[in-house]
Amino acid sequence: MKVTEARDARAALARAVDPVGNFRDLDAAASLPLVRLAAAHRVSTYLAERFPDEPSLRALLMVERVQERVRRKHDLVVLDRLGKITEPIVLKGIVSQRLLNPDAPRRSGDLDVLVPEVALDAVTAELLAMGYTQDESFLSIADYRRLHHHDAPFVLAGDVAHTVEVHRHPLRNPVGSHVPVDRFFEGAIQMEIDGTTVTRLSDVDFMLNLAVHAFEGEPTELRALAETALAWRRLSDADVEAFLVAVSSPGVARPVAWTLGLVELTFPGAIPGATLDELFTMAGVTKTHRRLGERVLGQVGTDLDVWYGVRTALGPLLGASAARTAIVDALTAMSTVVREARRLQDAA
Repeated sequence: MKVTEARDARAALARAVDPVGNFRDLDAAASLPLVRLAAAHRVSTYLAERFPDEPSLRALLMVERVQERVRRKHDLVVLDRLGKITEPIVLKGIVSQRLLNPDAPRRSGDLDVLVPEVALDAVTAELLAMGYTQDESFLSIADYRRLHHHDAPFVLAGDVAHTVEVHRHPLRNPVGSHVPVDRFFEGAIQMEIDGTTVTRLSDVDFMLNLAVHAFEGEPTELRALAETALAWRRLSDADVEAFLVAVSSPGVARPVAWTLGLVELTFPGAIPGATLDELFTMAGVTKTHRRLGERVLGQVGTDLDVWYGVRTALGPLLGASAARTAIVDALTAMSTVVREARRLQDAA
């Protein structure tokens, strides 16, 4: 797929998953490789609603419904076992599905839980006793514990492939270093899922986690942006005030401002302009850097083919670089990534 075609696909899909539920005219999108894009952006539910006669989309949706039921059942088994040791807080996954779009399946790659540091060894022993092994393909177990915000992923092989990430902090560093982990435990609340009591983050902390996570790991995925927009809509006026206090540190305000900026660019009207202005001010981002950053995000923010271009190009925008340096560095990085994407396409 050419870069320009990826942008067209991004625009069409963005309209399809408008978080306010307004599906615009997508007749022109029928020729797009919908199944591949739906799977990559994890928005098969939304597209299947818009294209009900597309058999491949219906098949993908059915597969994801089955996967979700199996994973949810196993999630609850794990939470029940860990609940005998500590009170694990579910960060996203089944909680996101129930809070944001309860009528639709949500494909999830793992179960993310937050536990007190004093319970880490006991939780590890319990998961190992359940047949999980820790994946060291990225970092060693010791390095995960020393450097990362969660332990090495626990993987269960076999008929029920399942992964559990045990977090010491919801947010990776350096963002996490600005947010005391105690706030997530102190604000945690409970909800019912399939007759089981599950502990989740407060609405404010849930929003904070989604916004930071979308910036850190999923800036190209429409579902991450749509869910961030939906989580924002759940906040009361008091919640918004509490959220702005929670992200007032520049180290937190920067990624949150860029994430919500991308949400607003993708779903116009989702985030109030005054809120974005306040976030960028708290982040210490100049008007010039903001205009440039929004232009970059508008071009490549959710393009699968230039994924690394987003993070690379935003680098100078998030620092103290002069506007001239930021422009040169951003354009150079973007050009390099686009050329590489085209080279790979031509080779294929």
